[in-house]
Amino acid sequence: MENEKKGQFITGFLLEFAKIFTLIIIVMSFTGKIVTNYYPDAQNVSSLFALGSAGLPYPVIFQLAGLAIVLTIFSRLLFSSFLEAKMPYLLRVFLLLVSNLFTTSIFVLSFKWFPLDDIWIWLTFFLASFISSAIAVMLSILLVKFENRKYNKLLENYKKRHTA
Repeated sequence: MENEKKGQFITGFLLEFAKIFTLIIIVMSFTGKIVTNYYPDAQNVSSLFALGSAGLPYPVIFQLAGLAIVLTIFSRLLFSSFLEAKMPYLLRVFLLLVSNLFTTSIFVLSFKWFPLDDIWIWLTFFLASFISSAIAVMLSILLVKFENRKYNKLLENYKKRHTA
């Protein structure tokens, strides 16, 4: 029984990591393509865009994998069954957004993804982070609503079959 729980925990963690990492890579690939097309000098300014429009450098991919691991840990902690009963959903979502922004900022500073003294880049970063987080939250809420509808329908069907 305990091995089964460990297996479910590890599988859940890996699935969530895969979702987050895939989303980060896709977003950064599109961002890199757009940024390097309109600001070719970006490859000289940021390690994220060192290869220009050719793609993401391997070290950056591993850095983004590290970011995805940390974001997955925060997500799993905040949405664990332990905190579910103790903390309102919207508070957990807010804490997730703040932790994502804080963690990403630490990675930006640590790996010098862009210049620290350029206020416009930081404003763009915060705006892009807010927008992408808001989209992710909205998609998550929609997914939960669709799942709730599905399970409610299954419950109604079950009740109909077993109450007759």
